[in-house]
Amino acid sequence: MSDETSDGTSSARKAGSKEQVVHDSAGSLALGIGLTLGGAVVLLVVGVLGFVPNATAFGLFMFIGGTAVVFGVVQTAIGVHQLALNIDNMAKAVLNGQLD
Repeated sequence: MSDETSDGTSSARKAGSKEQVVHDSAGSLALGIGLTLGGAVVLLVVGVLGFVPNATAFGLFMFIGGTAVVFGVVQTAIGVHQLALNIDNMAKAVLNGQLD
């Protein structure tokens, strides 16, 4: 086993590499898109189609759906930012000749 794998460091943290951070953009994007779509479905079913028996449940579902949409949009924006940073770091590594 080599020294890089035995101490648990990733390939982005090798001794010759200047880029030290690799973000998990896929997880952030998946969570954000899932929350956004799920909240939109709740708002659609409750708000437009009206499948709720009383006003209290209607308000609760509208709050939960709206909150999910807001958090989903924010999480998607974070994932897009992390993806852009990953692409920027990869481009810098290629330009500097540090890609293994």
